Amino acid sequence: MAAIKPEENDDELMARLAAGDASALDGIVRRYGAAMLRFLVVQVGDPELSQDLLQDVFVAVFEARDRYEPRGQFRGWLYQIARNLVRKSRRDLATFSRHASNLGDLMSRGWIVLPDEAAEKREEAARLLTALGELDEDDRALVELHLLEGRTFRQIAAEMEISVSTAKARLDKTLDVLRRRVAGS
Repeated sequence: MAAIKPEENDDELMARLAAGDASALDGIVRRYGAAMLRFLVVQVGDPELSQDLLQDVFVAVFEARDRYEPRGQFRGWLYQIARNLVRKSRRDLATFSRHASNLGDLMSRGWIVLPDEAAEKREEAARLLTALGELDEDDRALVELHLLEGRTFRQIAAEMEISVSTAKARLDKTLDVLRRRVAGS
């Protein structure tokens, strides 16, 4: 196994992974694992589910190693995998929710427990997740790229093919919408 070189870019790591060097995946996980976990926790609001999704993200990277096309956009590709898995997780949860008669029934069976001291924070997090889910795809992507992935406005503008000033203005407007929805007004 070859050592991970700090100057090695993501496309080079993927090429090594495609060539059968499993240590390249370790390098990708070390490079993106912590930030990806933070992103997933914000997206799903559940640390345990986030850990599962994190593993799924890197399994998907491994499985796509032969299909990956190096274009210098690895980070965006990686986060798109994560967003797709979050969407699938939400769909799965929605399906589960449709089959559950009500939250009270689940709680009476002991399947869901909400400690009183955490209930308010969970409700606020749920309102935020709901509000994020209600945003259109472009506005949600703007929030994710800037706040969760740490992209600059210049990077966002280039990726979304908009001006820097438009990216800033849309993010300000979108954050105002989120604040109002989370506050319940």
